[in-house]
Amino acid sequence: MYVYMVHILCGPLVFVIENMCMQVCHANPSERARFIRCIYNLLNSSSPAVRYEAAGTLVTLSSAPTAVKVGVMHHIALIVCLLLRTVSPLNMAELIEVLFRVLSR
Repeated sequence: MYVYMVHILCGPLVFVIENMCMQVCHANPSERARFIRCIYNLLNSSSPAVRYEAAGTLVTLSSAPTAVKVGVMHHIALIVCLLLRTVSPLNMAELIEVLFRVLSR
């Protein structure tokens, strides 16, 4: 039950939980399935830093194509949100075009 609520915790505690999940999975690979759901739920966090770390951890821990795709898509979404805040609209069109070219390979 608590696995579904992990994304509402405060930032530093979430990073500790994520780090613990990563260490347990590296030490005992047969336990990965138990922790993937927890990491997946962290993708719903309100903190961009937590979502970024969770996406990276999901890609690292899982070899399932769906999990990797979700992790990569969250990375892209976070990058686009960051670019929207920092780049002028004229340069944004060029950046999105380059991003789509890279992703279509």
